[in-house]
Amino acid sequence: MDTALLDLIPIGICWCAPDGAVLRGNRRAAELWGTVPADVRLFDAEGTLIPPEMNPLLVTLCTGRPVRDRRITIERADGNRATVLITCESLFDEAGRVSGSVNFFQDITPLVKAERTLQSREQYLYDLLEALPAAVYTTDAAGKITYYNEAAVDLAGRRPEIGEDLRSIARPARQSEPALTMAMREKRPIRAADEIVERADGTCVPVLSNPTPLFDAQDNLIGAVDMLIDVTERNEADEDLRVLLCELNHRVKNTLASVQAIANQTLRRSRGPGEFVTSFSGRVQALSRAHALLTETTWRGAEIAALIRDQVLPGGSTDNRVHCSGPSLTLEPQAALHVALVLHELATNARRYGALSVPGGRLSVNWVLRSAGERALLLHWQESGGPRVTVPAAPGFGTTLIEQSLHAHGGEACIRYAANGVICEIRLPLPHPNRRQAVRSCGAPRTEPGWGTADTSGTKLTGVLHGRRILIIEDEPVVSMDVVASLQEAGCIVIGPAGTVAEAWRLIESAVFDAALLDANLSGEPVDALAAALTARNTPFAFVTGYGREGLPAAFGRAPVLSKPFSPQQLIETAGALLPRPARLAALPSGRINSR
Repeated sequence: MDTALLDLIPIGICWCAPDGAVLRGNRRAAELWGTVPADVRLFDAEGTLIPPEMNPLLVTLCTGRPVRDRRITIERADGNRATVLITCESLFDEAGRVSGSVNFFQDITPLVKAERTLQSREQYLYDLLEALPAAVYTTDAAGKITYYNEAAVDLAGRRPEIGEDLRSIARPARQSEPALTMAMREKRPIRAADEIVERADGTCVPVLSNPTPLFDAQDNLIGAVDMLIDVTERNEADEDLRVLLCELNHRVKNTLASVQAIANQTLRRSRGPGEFVTSFSGRVQALSRAHALLTETTWRGAEIAALIRDQVLPGGSTDNRVHCSGPSLTLEPQAALHVALVLHELATNARRYGALSVPGGRLSVNWVLRSAGERALLLHWQESGGPRVTVPAAPGFGTTLIEQSLHAHGGEACIRYAANGVICEIRLPLPHPNRRQAVRSCGAPRTEPGWGTADTSGTKLTGVLHGRRILIIEDEPVVSMDVVASLQEAGCIVIGPAGTVAEAWRLIESAVFDAALLDANLSGEPVDALAAALTARNTPFAFVTGYGREGLPAAFGRAPVLSKPFSPQQLIETAGALLPRPARLAALPSGRINSR
């Protein structure tokens, strides 16, 4: 064949003698092997150096067997490399002996570089998928798993099988059809479908499924890729936020109800606008200071010493006439608020009329923690050196507030009016440190029709409440005082109030009453059992709550609700709606009435 014609062929061609000497070759072969073929080194596809005796050209000459499409790398003397597909065919003489060989070299260096680039990209993608915190699966057109990353192993709690149906791992949480099935049927991506992954240990994990169908060049469905995102922490955070907002709503409404009740009760006992403003402002400020202390501890409680300091010495002032001593003790939030009001009433009386109203007066506040038997705070308040004390003709609002605030927690106060100063002995039961505070779940908002406060529009309440016995179960002392006063003015006989679950049980089991107003939560304890007991005895009742209807016990979602804060009229209407209506007078017949 003409040499010029051989040089036009894009692949390398050479002929070798039986001893391996190159007899003839084209220009492309010379370019691949270099000017000194003996100085080249050969490497196999794995990059291992090929010994000279295993050179494919020599193997063919020695054995007579062809070598076809073998991938080798040629490293020339100048250090440059080329990857080729080599084919060696033996030549034989008339006697059948090897007389030489013809060798073909196809340069595939660009193809190898492209393969390596593609492999590098594929490896990068696989590394990326392995680094993702979400579970990633690929499937064939039948939904059978063809790949998954390590996050999928963690999510499923086991190593899925290649060929396993992905829909056996993730099942729909709300929609009837699996998201993967829907995506491949509709040939479109599905985003954030709620599904459940049941782990090997039986626990269920909520996930968001994001399947995307895959197609080939002819737009034929060949499978799908699905990303499952574990949303357990997000759901828990959403639930925590919902409960937090529910609790915040409850506390704000309870506080507003307390402020409203303080205003009502203060107004009832004030002799004029000036006295009302002074008394009301002082009590609201006492609540505000107690809230500030609780905020500092994120509502975990308040130190008794800090409460005494803020209520007895407001504004952080110092007063050598006041002596305080006692152990470190943290009160739970609701108890702290009520003790703050008690201390405010005692301190206000001491500053206006008692020992702190004169320079020579003295106040001693001592407290101890009793741990034997009932765990309780015992606080001793003693004034001395003040003006001569006179016993009041009737207990005022402050005294009643003190008694009711402590009674709400099963405690008590004993006030003695000694000649040289007021003495107050306080006992407040405390929960044991290992007692877990009941967690109030607000439940899912309900949207069923017919769940509302009983309709009392147009109801004639005159005479309905008079003489009727109403049980009050409420743990906010000032609110219960206001409720009692309003119902008594309407002619009711009030049973209670009960501020604790234990006291409520005692009254339900022993007292006679026609209806009940039930706080939906008593110091963190649920009232489901109390509501069930009232239902069992066919006693109508309404919930009085700051939580809203979604915070009611689940079994009593249809019960009437009086939402805090409320007006006296709303209270009367709710109580009246619980009781049977008096029979209406029969209508007189129409026509003239003759009289004699």
